[in-house]
Amino acid sequence: QLLVTSCLAACCSPDPLQGNPSAGHHEHLAHVHHYREHACAQGSIAILSILLIENLAVLWATGWKKFIKKTTQVTDFVVVATSLVLELVFDKLTGFERIVAELWRFVRIVHGSYETFFHSPFVAPLVAPDKGHH
Repeated sequence: QLLVTSCLAACCSPDPLQGNPSAGHHEHLAHVHHYREHACAQGSIAILSILLIENLAVLWATGWKKFIKKTTQVTDFVVVATSLVLELVFDKLTGFERIVAELWRFVRIVHGSYETFFHSPFVAPLVAPDKGHH
């Protein structure tokens, strides 16, 4: 309890350089938010890189003629590759480009949900048009 109190006191203590007593707290929260956002972005880049390698391995193993015949594989490849590029340049985007990148994150969520649901070994045999096979 003493540790928590000490941490709260340190986080909420006024910033000596600013007249606002909560300015130090807000700066701390902004720093924590930035750190978490950066960590999530790095995790996303790592996962997308692995998924891109997986897609490229499937492309290499099956050949591009067979690969492009499966809509789910092509869609997965496009979503993963586009998402990786956008994650790598996201901090540099502004205005309309930033809005498009944010909307693309929504597309990723929908795509990921589809992939998870329809390619689940429990659900795919019942509902997926390709029976869960890539």
